[in-house]
Amino acid sequence: MIFQRPLFKIICWLLLSIWVTPAYSIAYCALRDPVTKIYALFPEATSYKSIVHMIDAETQDQVSLKAQFSLHKDELGQHTLYIAMKDKEPLGIIHSRSEAGLWGLIEIVWGFDFDMNVVDFTFQRCRETSCPLLMTSSFRSLIKGKSSSELRAMLDDDKIVYPPNVAGNKDAEALATTLIRSAIKTALVTEISWRDDLDAFSNMHIQ
Repeated sequence: MIFQRPLFKIICWLLLSIWVTPAYSIAYCALRDPVTKIYALFPEATSYKSIVHMIDAETQDQVSLKAQFSLHKDELGQHTLYIAMKDKEPLGIIHSRSEAGLWGLIEIVWGFDFDMNVVDFTFQRCRETSCPLLMTSSFRSLIKGKSSSELRAMLDDDKIVYPPNVAGNKDAEALATTLIRSAIKTALVTEISWRDDLDAFSNMHIQ
């Protein structure tokens, strides 16, 4: 059977979209290996809890207002927040987010305390050559312990003091900016969409 060229192109495009779209959407913010990632960020954890909420257009608007940059439309939908537990005591928050990179999606797993300060981060997927540079303690210490407002001030003032292994490397500096923006978005999304849950776990943590 011989296909006419326009019809053949349409069929190929439809088949490609069917194959690509689900894989892309599934990978966008999924925590692939919760046990490994959660215990890496919170070594004292003995278990974890998960809470699913919808990130919608209203959340997108609030993030845009507070961060002065927006969530991508593919970041909307149902997402899972994880609470690291030590027996019955909540230790902190784990949230996976994805950002566009030069070589595809960069999947970042963030750890926060209950005041929404950065505890640490790790990559779940990163094909950028400068990813190892940002996993060093010298860079991580730059953002650990900071709130979304402190991170936003770093970007607004354009006075980020990069460690020597990052400074002057344009790709590494660009990835560092992407990471900082991701931390800001993740903190704000978590605060907005999981506020009641976080208050409950925070009260448990204080007791």
